[in-house]
Amino acid sequence: MSAPSFVAMQLKQFTPILVVQNYLWFFSVYDDDAHLYTCDVMLLAVDGRNKIEPGRKQFTMSFMPDSYDKPSLIASFYGFLLFRSRGHALYIWNPVTQEQVTVTAPKIGIFKYEDCGLFFHTPTSEYRILYTRRYNTAGHNKFYVLSLRTTVLRKISNCTVSPCTCRPPIILNDRLHWMAAFEAPCWGQEFPTCLESILLFKMESEELITIPHPGSPCCSKERHGTMQLLEMEGQLGLCDFSVSTAEFYLWVMEDYLNQVWIKRHIISLKPLTSEVCLRSNYDHTFPVEVFNVHHDELLLICGSPKRCHYYDLKLKIFRKVGRQHFLNGSGLSRVVPHTNTLASLHTNSFISWKVDPER
Repeated sequence: MSAPSFVAMQLKQFTPILVVQNYLWFFSVYDDDAHLYTCDVMLLAVDGRNKIEPGRKQFTMSFMPDSYDKPSLIASFYGFLLFRSRGHALYIWNPVTQEQVTVTAPKIGIFKYEDCGLFFHTPTSEYRILYTRRYNTAGHNKFYVLSLRTTVLRKISNCTVSPCTCRPPIILNDRLHWMAAFEAPCWGQEFPTCLESILLFKMESEELITIPHPGSPCCSKERHGTMQLLEMEGQLGLCDFSVSTAEFYLWVMEDYLNQVWIKRHIISLKPLTSEVCLRSNYDHTFPVEVFNVHHDELLLICGSPKRCHYYDLKLKIFRKVGRQHFLNGSGLSRVVPHTNTLASLHTNSFISWKVDPER
């Protein structure tokens, strides 16, 4: 079963954990008989008591993986872990049932299809993937939806901005939420304004809309580049980082319908000054990367080498996560809050769409 009620019940039954990937734990072997490469990705699962359980996952590829084609852990949706490689492949894996689906997208010309997120479409009771394809003509970011059940790709509406896919979307209120991508001028477009700095995708109607970020309009590309969305125990949150003061502000959307934001926390990074490298992040490298708030604790990664921390929003103190020799290093790729489930995607194990839907 994969109905929303079943998935929600499963997510409540399992205890949330952290899944950690480190690039240093990556191996690949070649199968002479199948003429395929198998990539062995090591993972760690960290529970609420900082107990660490090592694990691994093998991905089969039809191409030679190099340093850029490693399956990178990018997100956890509905109890599924998502991995992405630059070989235009998306891997969806359920670590409980071991179900794995590999989805490959075509690369046509220089404008490739980018996966934006996995979502559950309630009217049809199926999982779908949202894709975008950016063009160098203003207002022509095109979006597509792939049904995992029928494996049919459909073109939906265009949008003047594109999502920042360097971070996974936040799923709340039947919508996907991203910060708008701010590298748009590379594609001949304007930078997104403050009024359209957050992009929303309505999962049922498959519509795209934009909303402004909280606070006063800043018209600052650098400030937009450091803003991050997060889930704060059922509410949409936004982290606004200040390089000049070495602190960041946590905003919470108290009234989602009317888009009312409240600045709830101001967090100083001075206790972590020796770890945090304060710099502009035009290359999508955040001085501090925030993830979510659970039981009044904010999960974040900072420093060089990277380190995982919890910040207690009530006591206003930091604590490190797990045994740091496992969770340190420049190879630390991603830390993902994850909850297991028994749900299934109900689709083929390999999906490859080769026809350009615009032709």
